[in-house]
Amino acid sequence: MPTLYIIDIDETLFITDARVRVIDSKGETRVLSPEEYRKYQLGAGEKFDFSDFEDAEMFARTSRPIERMIDRVKTIMGGIEDESYTIFLTARPDQNDRDVFLEVFRKHGIDIDSGHVERAGNIRLDLFGSRKKAVIIDKYLRRGTWDEAVMFDDDERNLLSFLELGPAHPSVRMTAYLAGLDGEITHFESRERKHGKTFRESQGRGGRRVAHDRGR
Repeated sequence: MPTLYIIDIDETLFITDARVRVIDSKGETRVLSPEEYRKYQLGAGEKFDFSDFEDAEMFARTSRPIERMIDRVKTIMGGIEDESYTIFLTARPDQNDRDVFLEVFRKHGIDIDSGHVERAGNIRLDLFGSRKKAVIIDKYLRRGTWDEAVMFDDDERNLLSFLELGPAHPSVRMTAYLAGLDGEITHFESRERKHGKTFRESQGRGGRRVAHDRGR
């Protein structure tokens, strides 16, 4: 069964010390934790600074593997069918040293060279990060002949944007998993999808966890 696997990196495969900063109109900076960033709404004159996420040396130096998720990915890639494919979809832009960045994956036994890293941070459209990820996923869905697309991500907004692509690709089964820092994954489904509506039709209400999967 041709399957497209979509795997987030930060806080899904690795925990790192990279942080998003908010810069206000006076040039003052505030550092956000990953949890704060997921909920943060920019105020007037504010902008995000993602410069930590371009630093390959910082990624290599501070990355702490989430072992259960690493093992899950190795299992997926080790048993992948010829028609299936894995992309590692990150909100990061291009790294300042590509080889240093990719070597972290090889060090932990991930066959990164048989997949591809897609960097949503390179998209210059005025879109929120989850929408940028959706643009990339949609590109793959349109050019492939997939039976299923499976996404792993720690951010519900990214999973919601992924599931919202479903109506445009009715022949593809869309499966989303919310990843925890302990490596546990939870099957994720939006309330709207569960009741036959798209995320857009419901004007952006949140999703929920509907089932646990500890062994996958």
